[in-house]
Amino acid sequence: MSLPATTAQPLEAGPRSATVPRVSVQLIDDADAQAWDRFVESAPAACAYHRYAWRHVVRQAFGHATYYFAAREASGEIIGVLPLVRLKSLLFGDFLISLPYFNFGGVLARSDAVAEQLTDAAVEQARELGCRHLELRHSANACPDWPVRTDKVAMLLPLPDSAEALLKKLPSKLRSQIKRPLR
Repeated sequence: MSLPATTAQPLEAGPRSATVPRVSVQLIDDADAQAWDRFVESAPAACAYHRYAWRHVVRQAFGHATYYFAAREASGEIIGVLPLVRLKSLLFGDFLISLPYFNFGGVLARSDAVAEQLTDAAVEQARELGCRHLELRHSANACPDWPVRTDKVAMLLPLPDSAEALLKKLPSKLRSQIKRPLR
């Protein structure tokens, strides 16, 4: 059992460090979708919700505005990503969130310095939009000085290579309950 590191930051806070070497952080569009996904596929902490295709799902299914930030080295290679969605609700207000409807999908970066620059860009975007707050959802605390919610829990199970190996790990009663409808 692990706790998702969901963080929310009030927008009054300023940038955390002026000594971090800068990379180029910018909003991207569909032209960069393949480069985005190449980075996501190479990142060990990535989850399925980091993939660029979710941008279209959220926009088309729910009509929400999306802001996808990418951090690039001087060579143009993407070394960090942060997907954001703007939600407007009478109940909860106007805010940016790194992937609503999912527990994960926040900051994904090769280093803490890149993660910091991505979150700084997100804070600035939220300010420009007039949002009340910014909520980031990731499996590790990429923002150590931000408040962290601990009221959510995620249960993760490493999957074996085959369905047969998975069945063997389950208790016999559960296996029989699964096999019954399959017959």
